Amino acid sequence: MSPLRWLASPLTHAACWRSVAGWIAAALLSIMFAGTTSAQTPPYNPDEIAAPPVRPAAMLGASIYQQNCAPCHGMSGAGDGPQVATLSVAPQSLDDQAALQELAPAAAFHAVKYGSASGAMPALQSTLNDTQLWHAVFYAWSLHTDADRVAAGAAHYAEQCAACHGVDGRGDGADAGDDLQVDFSGQQAMNVRTPAALDAGWQAAHADIGAELTAAEREDVLEAIRAFTYLPPWESPYPRGEGAIEGRIVQGSTDGAAPTAQEVTLMAYMSFTPVATFTTTTDADGAFAFEQLATEPDVVYFVGTNYAEIAYGSDLISLSPLTPTLQLEIPVYETTTDPSALRVNRMQWVVDQQPGALRVRQILIVSNDQDRTVVGRALDGAERPVTLALPAPANAVDLEFQDGALGARYQQVGDVLYDTTPLRPGAQSRQVLMGYTIPFEGTTAAFTTDFAYPVDALTLLVADLPDLDVETDAPLEAVGNQMVQGVAYRVWNGQLDASQSVTLSLQNLIPAAGADPRQAPAAVATPIAAAPDVAVTPSIPPLFAGLGVGALVLVIGGGILYWKYAHDKRQAQQTLLDAKERLLTEIAALDDRHAQGEMDDETWSAERVALMRTVRTVTADIERQTAGRKSAGVRG
Repeated sequence: MSPLRWLASPLTHAACWRSVAGWIAAALLSIMFAGTTSAQTPPYNPDEIAAPPVRPAAMLGASIYQQNCAPCHGMSGAGDGPQVATLSVAPQSLDDQAALQELAPAAAFHAVKYGSASGAMPALQSTLNDTQLWHAVFYAWSLHTDADRVAAGAAHYAEQCAACHGVDGRGDGADAGDDLQVDFSGQQAMNVRTPAALDAGWQAAHADIGAELTAAEREDVLEAIRAFTYLPPWESPYPRGEGAIEGRIVQGSTDGAAPTAQEVTLMAYMSFTPVATFTTTTDADGAFAFEQLATEPDVVYFVGTNYAEIAYGSDLISLSPLTPTLQLEIPVYETTTDPSALRVNRMQWVVDQQPGALRVRQILIVSNDQDRTVVGRALDGAERPVTLALPAPANAVDLEFQDGALGARYQQVGDVLYDTTPLRPGAQSRQVLMGYTIPFEGTTAAFTTDFAYPVDALTLLVADLPDLDVETDAPLEAVGNQMVQGVAYRVWNGQLDASQSVTLSLQNLIPAAGADPRQAPAAVATPIAAAPDVAVTPSIPPLFAGLGVGALVLVIGGGILYWKYAHDKRQAQQTLLDAKERLLTEIAALDDRHAQGEMDDETWSAERVALMRTVRTVTADIERQTAGRKSAGVRG
């Protein structure tokens, strides 16, 4: 099922997107019914809430719910998010029609924008603009209804109301006469009206019209009327246009057969959300074409195909009125089970500390240097065919991954963990974020890690402590110390020319019953000199926060590493721009894999949330750097 069709099936789709809406929707009500204001939260005044800059599209608000409110308010809007146990007041459910009777969209917008005085709902005005907030508000609004109910209400409206109020609710129906009727399409007026107020107006104006309808049917009519002011989540905001994308599917393996009759999918995105999906089939030469495409700057495209049961795709594509057409080529590859051409292009090995344990992160970019996609091979002890070997120390516990779980995508046989997904040809075929714990007794710890592949660029970071002693038998060169998000790390750089074992030994660690000297309130920080030519990344999104206290991951883009520290701000900004482009492409590829049935809904949703959060972090870094360059008078 395509992402658009999945989103557009409110009665049959997986609970994920409905749940997403519930997360924020409950937040809206909990704020609205809090009944308190503060100096930081201005009182709600309907006359001060401006109409949305554009017609809100609930589909574009789903990701905002997912990122900001799901932990408290749950997947289905039932107020059952994973953080409910930490709340002093149970979140309000939004999957109940009655809960919205006294709530107006403008009031919900005010709550989302400014937050609550109690702090239960944080203000989103600093991270989201008004257009995004309106998208979010109306996605929340749609949770208590669905496409069938709104369609039923629209049928009643067409039969009994449209003659006067007009097909589009503009008050210009054929029987309206000289006096126009109430305009239901006016956002400014409609957004301050609650469902209860609309129903009361209906009764006062002509109680006889629709008198035979049940209470539920009247509610459906009112929701159909509300839909004149916004696009419900089952309606796409994608605009057709004059653009075109043409291309060719080509064979990338030297001895592979030319692909024929390939089904090709084009997915359109707005605000990182899939809003339209188109399919076609290649001709005998592998050519394909998509026409009548939107050229608006906020629409981006991803082209994908499935060859030999493996998904392949393009980078992100954008069209414009000046360049409305684009030509591209998408290579596909034959498969192999031989992993001998795999290598680790770049790896970051991060060791953090807590009393009685080390928290270790291995962040890898893996390259496949052959012209075939490496697919799974059978291995005794693994429930699935495996591709990439990821050895772990024998004394490691609490093994976790950022984008999958042991026993599912990742399999364990002895001390070796294995990925099971295909590795396509390329210098950055796969990014893996892996974490584990090394418990120790006393104040010393040692562990040995087997590296299954050569590592072109290895960076080791060990959280510093007073009198800490670190020894490693790897060919690494100490390059000094580095402060990262207020934490001091010792840094080593090097490479591994072949697969080998590396032992890391540490002394003078924090014992299990000891106190962390870095957290002592009276402690005076000792200045640490940074190594020459070493600069920290502008921001380090904590993607591995779920792996334990003190987690540190130097990651940009959900696994895209900033390995070579920038020597100047211009290089740093370009690195961030590249990371953002890769992130967006990875999101599109993720959606394609889900559409092809390679990922279940839960895994797809979880990975997408992580990637989108990082997109926003990287985007904020880019904006800060751009602002800094302008303020410094830098031009380029």
